Amino acid sequence: MSIGFRFQSGPCAPEKIKETYSLLKNMSKKHDAEFLGSGNINDAVFIHFCKAGDIVFWYENGILQGDCQTNVAGPGFHAAAVDFLDDFAAKSKLELSVDDETGYYADHDFEKIRREQFCLWLDNLVQAVYEQFQDADVGNIFICWNPGSYEPADVPNTVVTPVGRFSMKNLLMKAADIEAFAGDFFIWNNREKDAKFYRNSALSMLWEDCYFQSSRRSPEDKKVNKDIIWHLEKAMKADPLLPIPIPEYLEICGLDSSKPKSVVGIPAFESEFPIGYRKSEINMRLGNLLLPFPGYFLYAKDRDGRDHVYHDNLDADWYTYRLTALSGPEPQIDFDGDLFEGSVEPPEMFPVKDGFCRASYSGKVKEKGEEYFQIVAEILSGNQVTLITVYFDKAENRIHVMERLKSIQANVKDDD
Repeated sequence: MSIGFRFQSGPCAPEKIKETYSLLKNMSKKHDAEFLGSGNINDAVFIHFCKAGDIVFWYENGILQGDCQTNVAGPGFHAAAVDFLDDFAAKSKLELSVDDETGYYADHDFEKIRREQFCLWLDNLVQAVYEQFQDADVGNIFICWNPGSYEPADVPNTVVTPVGRFSMKNLLMKAADIEAFAGDFFIWNNREKDAKFYRNSALSMLWEDCYFQSSRRSPEDKKVNKDIIWHLEKAMKADPLLPIPIPEYLEICGLDSSKPKSVVGIPAFESEFPIGYRKSEINMRLGNLLLPFPGYFLYAKDRDGRDHVYHDNLDADWYTYRLTALSGPEPQIDFDGDLFEGSVEPPEMFPVKDGFCRASYSGKVKEKGEEYFQIVAEILSGNQVTLITVYFDKAENRIHVMERLKSIQANVKDDD
């Protein structure tokens, strides 16, 4: 249940693809987009236009292929992506076969796809969600949510979207005027990048991406804070009467040590729920495990890609969780007998949903001139075994670590 288009070229030699990727990189600047990728012909490249707005190109079996999903970003992005493809076809001299289910690639009728495709799609989606609510009490229902992302804290009978959380009642009230709701739901609803484009982009970043931490904490904080500020100030300049999330704007300016623009006379954007999924606990997926972490935790992978690291990067009361998940063809039933050698206490065993965990306190550890405390754990869940090492700076915080480990859930159905 999505909107978008696919395309492919005729037979294309590898040396032509190198030239093509270079062309895509140069074209991106002209189209106010960003080229993302190595440029290696074996890797996909992304042309990034906006939040949730990418065209992906890849080379396979001697053919250049591409895909673009547009229902999350909206009709404005769909039109901009087709403009890019038109320009690319003309400059590359490649014959492209384009499958655009909306018909826009053929007729370029923007108002037609906005009303008959995107508004209708959104209306049908709201009705489908409403039917889900009729079955029983439910927790989060996700609309246009990246399945590879984290899961926000569960709030019963609510709908999670990239631009905010809604109760079913409020969602239905908004959807009563579907064209007006589309202007708030889609990041890029109109043909041009207008004030709502910048406001909605910032709202999506505030809800999904913002850690609400100082820009000095990490490059990730600095980037998202500055992006939010830039987009909101562009929106305020383009339309001073457009409602803006003023408290959040002022908060992010403070976290970034930036001087805010005057908000006198600018109406406040009203949200049914506090803005920012990461202001609460979130759940991160690792194989068949669901791991609860504070929303402000950062995520990184080790160079070899095996270890997943979740950490707060704080100066005091800090925590770092390092996890490695391995899976096999058969259910895992044996713990590693050597894992807890050197621990100052015998391991504690306890159940987690659909699995078992053993954890042990290692006491104080000294390494490379640093001192910290450590807990080592192992979780068996279906076909998966997960090794966890937790580092923290205060011995008394071991209690919080153990509580968090005991709140981990597994879903062995994810092994199927």
